[in-house]
Amino acid sequence: MRVTFLTHCFPGWEGDTKGHVVFAFAGGLAARGIEVSVVSSTVAERGAAAPLRLPDGVRFAPFPVREEERDLKAIASRPFRLLAQMWRFRRAAAREVGRFKPHLIHSFWALPAGVIGASLARRHGIPHIAHCMGSDLRVFAKRNAVTRWLTGRALRGSAAVAGVSRDLLQCAVDDHGVDPARCHHICTGVDSEIFRPIPRERAECELGVSTPRPRALFVGELTAIKGLDTLIEAFGRVRGAGVQGTLHLIGAGDQMDSLRGRVEQMGLGDAVRFEGWQPHGRIPLWMNACDVLVLPSLSEGTPNVVMEALCCGCPVIASRVGGTAEAVGNCRGAALFDAGDADQLQSHLRDALSTPSLSEAAAAGAADFASAHGIESSISLIVSLHRESVREGES
Repeated sequence: MRVTFLTHCFPGWEGDTKGHVVFAFAGGLAARGIEVSVVSSTVAERGAAAPLRLPDGVRFAPFPVREEERDLKAIASRPFRLLAQMWRFRRAAAREVGRFKPHLIHSFWALPAGVIGASLARRHGIPHIAHCMGSDLRVFAKRNAVTRWLTGRALRGSAAVAGVSRDLLQCAVDDHGVDPARCHHICTGVDSEIFRPIPRERAECELGVSTPRPRALFVGELTAIKGLDTLIEAFGRVRGAGVQGTLHLIGAGDQMDSLRGRVEQMGLGDAVRFEGWQPHGRIPLWMNACDVLVLPSLSEGTPNVVMEALCCGCPVIASRVGGTAEAVGNCRGAALFDAGDADQLQSHLRDALSTPSLSEAAAAGAADFASAHGIESSISLIVSLHRESVREGES
């Protein structure tokens, strides 16, 4: 079987963290004997970076964009820029589909990939799967009438709609009129060979970290939707109550300067560390070096970062949004709070940083959680959905 992946988010060079889940899916399918081609954007200015090493059986058909155009959040609110990128994306996808002749097109994110994939699949008479990842339905589709119309058209024009959480699939049904019978829950899954418990001393040594413990950790984009104002407020209150420790923020984004200003205003300059962008392979080290991961988002699909942390035995405190509660399930190493509620977050954060109970529960449950949320299970579900969709398309 030959499958073409369409996505705006895929690693363009070695060390690039964009789209690592889609990269893992492509490699997993190829390891099972399925030929995979991937059409995605890459940054032209990064031509000197180390070339991306693709798994055997995977081919990459990139189209060039500027660095800022890889961030769909930045252009989704500008319809003309969005449509211009979609036009370039569609040209590259049409060329690759014509050359590769796939049996099926699988698009990650309903917008823009899903719109293009559904159109090309109709043209070539093959099935299309739209895989909803969270921000496509919860953020981009709600930006304006154009993005909402395009998203609905992509979903309703697909043979099947996959979603990383049941909550997200319900959004596809309620907001975009998708037939529930065509919805399939396939979470992103975690690579438990990378995200696993390792001795704290080793993680600290490899990172060169010597900040005071306990340590709280955030991993993600420094943007308004991540609710970092609430985290910094709650952390400041915990420090003010006498609980010492350090907060490490990993990531970059347009809120960096305002967050730095807030930290300085609260007198937390020595306790909050902005670590910037980190290679994907270093994230498990941070999770093992810290005492709790906090995700205070105002909106999410199913955040992989909370599952990755729990696979490392790192406790999690997360806002109760999207598929987050579904992702952590009944894990005793996780605590949930209402998004934007600094009082609730303060209470959970104080307990996590001052008592060992949450850490002990997370460490004890890491192996079982990893077994239940491994990426191999997700790859198996994708393969089954591909075969089912191709059979139905041929009948």
